[in-house]
Amino acid sequence: MNKIQFCKKNNLLSLIGFIKNNWPKNSILTKNRRLFDWLYLNRKSKSYNFVISKSKNKILSCIGIIKNEANFRTKKKGIIWLTMWLSIKDKKNVSSGIDLFYYLIKKYKKHIIGTVGLNEKTNLIYKILGFKTGNLDHHYIINPKFKKFNLAKIPINKNYNTKKRNSSFHIEVTNKISFYKKNINLKSYENFFFKDYNYFKFKYCENPFYKYKFYLINKKKRTIGFFVGRVCTYKRSKALRFVEFFGSLKTIKNIKHSLIKLLIDSDYEYIDFYNFGIDRKIIKKCGFKLNTLNKKIVIPNYYEPFLRKNIPIRFAYFPKNKFFPIFKGDCDQERPNSFYL
Repeated sequence: MNKIQFCKKNNLLSLIGFIKNNWPKNSILTKNRRLFDWLYLNRKSKSYNFVISKSKNKILSCIGIIKNEANFRTKKKGIIWLTMWLSIKDKKNVSSGIDLFYYLIKKYKKHIIGTVGLNEKTNLIYKILGFKTGNLDHHYIINPKFKKFNLAKIPINKNYNTKKRNSSFHIEVTNKISFYKKNINLKSYENFFFKDYNYFKFKYCENPFYKYKFYLINKKKRTIGFFVGRVCTYKRSKALRFVEFFGSLKTIKNIKHSLIKLLIDSDYEYIDFYNFGIDRKIIKKCGFKLNTLNKKIVIPNYYEPFLRKNIPIRFAYFPKNKFFPIFKGDCDQERPNSFYL
């Protein structure tokens, strides 16, 4: 019978070797210890958030775990995100790794277990295991002043109505999280999004690899929602990527002209936003369009290296009767993929 356990520090080299031998392509995670530790090291237990299945001291399969730490610290029901599900390729000792799923479902029975960014084959396995599966919606809004695009592929740039309208909503940009504690109303959304001040502080303010900013939706000096975003560049062209939203979903429909102003003032080609769980009608009202992933319109997702191609992002979670918003910032989708680090 296989032994299932969390990876201790003295098993790390064996785990890295296992990933190297069984990951489909060369991964930055096996080259950059700083990134690996930032994602997976549990600093309290001095172990790694990787569950491994072993037989005769040999690793047969593994699954990486990224926790929404804030919910775990307060013992609330939270989310654990699964990454890098790998099984040994040795035909003489085949292991599917399914035993790891049952172990995690039993251990975290009060929590939601999910993943983002899986391939078609793995997506089918999750579906068979009883997970809810689907694709994140990909929305975008383009700069109305641009006639030529270097990043996106837009056949016709239909002008937006850029005339300023009276609105009590406006966007404020900051790289500091201090606004969160000043707006007590934001705490009311923590159980819905499974995130809080500590989550955003650690993941985005203290991120050692990327620079993020908070795009606050304010009404009468009160923040009632915000996006988290970062700028991606290629050959002097740049795009703003919204990777998370938090707050009142209804506020999104009131910021169309603020977003257009942001695009024009900052010279971004486009703003894009991957999500599951936000009504498409609400997002459409603030100027976003749904990327239908056809060949006529291309809104790139990959920048390390840059690839001018539409990329669907799949998700899965269990139990399937739960409902919560999912974004590109969830799981490990916002980890670096470049070896320049």
